[in-house]
Amino acid sequence: MDTDYKVIEYIQEVITKLLTLAGFKVRVEYEHSLVKGLLFNISVDTPKLLIGKQGANLQALQTIIFAIVNRHFKDHPEQINFSIDVDGYRTQREYQLKQLVKDSVSKLKYSQTPVRLPSLSRYERKFVHSYISEQFPHITTVSEGEEPNRSIVMKI
Repeated sequence: MDTDYKVIEYIQEVITKLLTLAGFKVRVEYEHSLVKGLLFNISVDTPKLLIGKQGANLQALQTIIFAIVNRHFKDHPEQINFSIDVDGYRTQREYQLKQLVKDSVSKLKYSQTPVRLPSLSRYERKFVHSYISEQFPHITTVSEGEEPNRSIVMKI
């Protein structure tokens, strides 16, 4: 997506208004990268409340904002894709998940037996499945269990 400043300004405005109405003091910054696309990082006084357990509140907030933005720009030639983060939580969590995967791959190669990762949110499982398929194509993954205790099992 080309940088469309009207879209960026609108997304920032929606995030700011929504969170201000919810009682947060908020600052929203954005970046546009080739890898992650359009990313809005939100800074608030109480980030844990906005993030929620395993990022559940953050994911719900993103879903709501995504729906508002794409409804507003329904005549836009393509769907507007972006992600939001709170005080770098997702960036840090993705780094932690990559480290977990690397450690688990080492364990898997050594033991040759399937390795089960801890329970992860839907967003985190999707991230891990993608990361493993890109970085370790010889390893297969499957999600097992019931929400909220669903986890990934890695096999060679």
